[in-house]
Amino acid sequence: MDQSEPINVVGIISKNSIDYIDAMFQAYSENKIAIPVSNIEFGKRFKILEFQQIIEPGLDTGWYNKSHDLIHSDDLAQISFTSGTEGEPKGIILTHNNLADVTERINKVMQVTSEIREYVGVPVYYSFGFGRIRACTAAGGKSYIPRNGFNPLEIIEMLKADQINAISAVPTLWRIILNNPSIIGKLGEKIRWIEIGSQYMSGDEKEQMKKLFPNAKIAQHYGLTEASRSSILDISATEGGALESVGKPADISNIDISVDGRIRIRGPHVANQMITGDGMASTIDHDGWLTTNDLGKIEDGYLYFMGRADDIINCGGIKVSPDLIEKQIYKSLEINSGIAVARIADPIRGDGILIALENNCAIDSDELKILANKILKKMGVQAGDSLKIVKTEKIPTTETGKVKRNELPNLIEKSYQEETAVTNQTISNTTDNITDEQEKLCAIWREVLEVEDISIHSSFYDYGGDSLSAINLTLTMERLDVPRQIAQDIINGKSIAQVTEDAPHSDQSAANGVIDKYLYIATTSEAINAVRGIMVLLLLFIRWSPGVLKRLSLYDEGLLNPLFRLGTPGFAIVFGISVGFYFFHQFGINKAKTVKNIRVAQILLVCGIGTLALMNYLNLIYADYERETPMLSYLVYSVLFYYLLAVSSISIWYKILTSFKNTIAATLVGAAIMFLLQVQFKVWNFSSQLTENGWYLFGRMLEGKYSYFTMTGMVFCGLSIGLYIRNCLNEQRKLVNFLPFGAALILFGIIISIENGEFDKWQEYTIARVWMIITYVGVVLTMLSISLYYNTLKNRNKLFLFIYRILAILGLLSLPMYVGHRLVVPAKDLLLIVDVPGIAAIAVPALVFFGLIGYWTHKLYRVYYSVSK
Repeated sequence: MDQSEPINVVGIISKNSIDYIDAMFQAYSENKIAIPVSNIEFGKRFKILEFQQIIEPGLDTGWYNKSHDLIHSDDLAQISFTSGTEGEPKGIILTHNNLADVTERINKVMQVTSEIREYVGVPVYYSFGFGRIRACTAAGGKSYIPRNGFNPLEIIEMLKADQINAISAVPTLWRIILNNPSIIGKLGEKIRWIEIGSQYMSGDEKEQMKKLFPNAKIAQHYGLTEASRSSILDISATEGGALESVGKPADISNIDISVDGRIRIRGPHVANQMITGDGMASTIDHDGWLTTNDLGKIEDGYLYFMGRADDIINCGGIKVSPDLIEKQIYKSLEINSGIAVARIADPIRGDGILIALENNCAIDSDELKILANKILKKMGVQAGDSLKIVKTEKIPTTETGKVKRNELPNLIEKSYQEETAVTNQTISNTTDNITDEQEKLCAIWREVLEVEDISIHSSFYDYGGDSLSAINLTLTMERLDVPRQIAQDIINGKSIAQVTEDAPHSDQSAANGVIDKYLYIATTSEAINAVRGIMVLLLLFIRWSPGVLKRLSLYDEGLLNPLFRLGTPGFAIVFGISVGFYFFHQFGINKAKTVKNIRVAQILLVCGIGTLALMNYLNLIYADYERETPMLSYLVYSVLFYYLLAVSSISIWYKILTSFKNTIAATLVGAAIMFLLQVQFKVWNFSSQLTENGWYLFGRMLEGKYSYFTMTGMVFCGLSIGLYIRNCLNEQRKLVNFLPFGAALILFGIIISIENGEFDKWQEYTIARVWMIITYVGVVLTMLSISLYYNTLKNRNKLFLFIYRILAILGLLSLPMYVGHRLVVPAKDLLLIVDVPGIAAIAVPALVFFGLIGYWTHKLYRVYYSVSK
């Protein structure tokens, strides 16, 4: 093309309408060059363009059912102006062959026929939207242009009426449906064709698309206006990690990666020239390659989009993509919107990292900052104070949902600077201004929490603090003579800056929301621990009271057996609540610390099992007991062995259950599966088969009193409760009152026992039935609701408050108590063997046990609740 001559064009005002489509195709048929423009004045800025006509289409929408053959020629067809999310507009010059090649390839991959009736969910004046119109008209099908844009409710009604069988939209719009899949339900089976625009969409989201639309040919493309649909991913036929890609090069198009990591494209669909403010320019090099500003990689033939090169953040010499940071954050938080990452200036590191968080996004800013730092460290970036988290009303995006990263600093950096200026007048974030007292507390936190970077303005709970960490933290502070008031304030959620004398104590209005939130977490933890304390005391009562009560002629099976049977299920349910509330939360905040906590619990249980086995062995040898079970099972099998397996399974449970979008629902389904597996194993008679082959211990773990599947089913019931409570606290939502629900479960379980004709089973001390477990879940929920309610009372009786706090401390000590109480009776038996009198034989191990528990209860109570020191 002669760059000195003006180009005669027809301007068509961009309207999402049928008239706009007709105007574009009319220009094609008359061999005129069409330019979609936003307004009449648009063309005056480009002197090389000579507008022969400006057409302003009408606004009619609805069905477009005309067919148009593709034109195969090198004549110019249209000039599409684009700037993406950055920079000055540039006009991409497209020939009829460019357009025809793209249309033929996408229709071939999607196997489109004349039966297609497509809901076009993207404005038709966009490249993607009009590309779908060309595809439908070339196939002889029909397209529907919605009056008010993408509308899921309209889609549902049209599916019900069998009016549409295809949908096209960008990922941002698809997520509206993926977040509410039930609105589509079985209607998704009616969809035959789907094309997804070229924004990022995770592999998990694509799997959801496949499940929601099982009969559809689903394709996602990667491309630019200069090279539309350069790669195509057939989502319907792709599995595994390849779903994270944007597909393979489409037919004769070539894709390569340049030496600096940019995606290069070559093929008949690539536009050769473009118009800029300076005139004509080539889009390709001498070998025909179009080098994009997109970063990518190719693995096993699949192209992976890695972000925009012009968005790259160079923080301290390490280059990272904001797209990649966003993906990791979204994956970790199991969300898909509300967060955007951009580059900001930083005087020390060159580039800083700005994370914008929308106000309606239920994510805590402090937790987001900790998570972002962990992600950045894995990328080799020590962001320090160059990482900024700022809340904003709305993240700026294009109409198709792409983040306008260049606008983020302009929109929110000013407000951020105003906020930090106020903060810096009172508390400095710099290391130079940290006092000796604050540094001492930071060192304790590093030791206990195993986190290197401690901010004096973050809460103990921001770093994954829990009840076990709280014990360690408070005892360490006690040992180092830290005032108890400071220890209590830290456990109640205050930061190091807030509990030290240099920090402002009187005026904390800016931080009250955060303090209240963490105080809420602390009091909820106390309520859970109190219930756990009740359950461990019940276990002690179950363990030792029957013999005493029988000697006193006070034992009543009808009254006591239902209570006794609560012990094992009740403790399993409360154990599950703790796992959901503490461990699952910690895995996302401080995985290393969580793994260490699990290891400590494993060591404690192994020591308990080993000691119990040794005592059983000595009793077996010296008392000449007869045993029917094999040696290993006799020595090792107990409820402690189950909890060793359970604690060792926590990370596996976490990985499996959190892979589902709704973790709580997945946990409840998992509980049902566990109970069903237990029934099925009995039908299969696995236990007998294992016993016959010498695997007696495993047989007992399948069908014995402490069956792994039955016990895990009970743990999962509690786990779902713990997850729900934690979610409510994280999102600062009010907890539902558990009391009516707990009472309903108790009543439901009793009614089922009556309906099954098994009401008399309540009086037998047997393995708990499923309806019993339902009842016991209700009992635990009832106790938990009462405990939570008690924590809201302002004026509490001193005696009841003391008892409540003792229960909470015992809940903290529940695992060592659970292990220790199992050793008392075997120790008594050993003492009897060596001729220690009966009363002394039971008194000595019992006193040792209660003495140790009393010592630690006193010590922890003094640290937690006494401020005399």
